[in-house]
Amino acid sequence: MKKTYEEMLRGTKGFPRIEERQGKRIILPSPLEYDEAMRLAGPGQLITYDEINIYLARKHEADETSGMSTGIFANLVAHASAERKLQGLDDITPYWRTLKKKAS
Repeated sequence: MKKTYEEMLRGTKGFPRIEERQGKRIILPSPLEYDEAMRLAGPGQLITYDEINIYLARKHEADETSGMSTGIFANLVAHASAERKLQGLDDITPYWRTLKKKAS
């Protein structure tokens, strides 16, 4: 049976982890940490992938985050949140407030 997005969000093993690449400490945060960061944007606010990455790198005292995991895990968070909404649950992550980049 296929896992739900919520199960995938909560069932990731081996995260967070830090890898050394070209002399830099790179954090690979857990999907739940992206969920936490995406919830930082309150009503009337927006948050970008770059801001999330800075927040998570500082949280783990790393030089940067894995850019590839940002898009994958933000997508996972959005789908898990949509599943919760369809189930009638109130615990919704405001994924619509998360942008790849801010318009200039």
